[in-house]
Amino acid sequence: MMKAVRSELFVVYLFCAAFAAWAAFDVVSWLQAEQAIVASRLPEPVGLGAAIAGIAALMMLADWFFPLVNATLEDWQYKVRAGGKLRWFGALQFIQLLVCGFLGASVGAAQGFWWQGLLLALILRVALHAIHRRDIPTYLRGVMRNVLARASFSILDANLVSELLASSHLRMRANSATANFWVLMWRRFWRRPYIPVAFVAAIAISVAIADVFGDYGIFVFFMVWSMLGTALMRCADFSKLGLVFRERFVVLGVHALLGALLLIALFPFGQPLVAAALFIPAILWAGIKRSQSRVVEKITFVDSGIGGLVSPEILEYYSGGLKLAAFLGFMATRI
Repeated sequence: MMKAVRSELFVVYLFCAAFAAWAAFDVVSWLQAEQAIVASRLPEPVGLGAAIAGIAALMMLADWFFPLVNATLEDWQYKVRAGGKLRWFGALQFIQLLVCGFLGASVGAAQGFWWQGLLLALILRVALHAIHRRDIPTYLRGVMRNVLARASFSILDANLVSELLASSHLRMRANSATANFWVLMWRRFWRRPYIPVAFVAAIAISVAIADVFGDYGIFVFFMVWSMLGTALMRCADFSKLGLVFRERFVVLGVHALLGALLLIALFPFGQPLVAAALFIPAILWAGIKRSQSRVVEKITFVDSGIGGLVSPEILEYYSGGLKLAAFLGFMATRI
């Protein structure tokens, strides 16, 4: 009986792996074909440098949020401690490497070097893991970061998820006491290293793929810049201290304006001012809406009509504030 179940699971996994490989090959092939026929608007060294920087930033984020540690809390308690051997690599980590390789190949293909991008992503992913100490504290820190990253997809409380991620990556630094909100906001920003690195990844990859991705790149840029605006708003939120920092809306406005300038500079628009007029309200709305408290306390399921159940509450939780950005992003691709 168990052998039959394992055989069926193996067939399912094999089918999923084959489908993923076909999809990855199709995407990379399409990117190569587009790169060959689209004239780049930027100097080649700029595009190559942006692609390398974007891949490096992505691998740093992957190393922080999903360390290559093959264990859960239960595995640590009942397998690792009992066996007396740290388990660093397994099937899940292999899948992570495949995903990282696909991302590197996709960004590289936009600049005409897909296999170099794949190798660069894999080398950086493994190198960033290798520089960590191979001791128990490092191992447990990796286990906890994996657990928190996975839990962030199941905990339907935006504020709690944000605090969990911040606490697990917080860099403690000695600073002088201050009551200046601007100083406190920037300290929060730099003490959460994944936020500035995410900005680097978003900007660098946008520069690298702008010519090839076209309308898809515009839409993705709308969504990513919207979520980065939310991170900035949370850095400037002092409501838990009973304080109000209204200038955080100025920060969000500057963020939206810089994003609009970057959008116009990178993507070709017949009417750039119209594109900026669509982009700025989308970023402002998403930043304000998604920085507010979002909690799902009750879940209901309805028939989707296509063979599965969906929860309106969960859909609203994840799409809150992004629906307008998605709509305006789509409208921008029609300009």
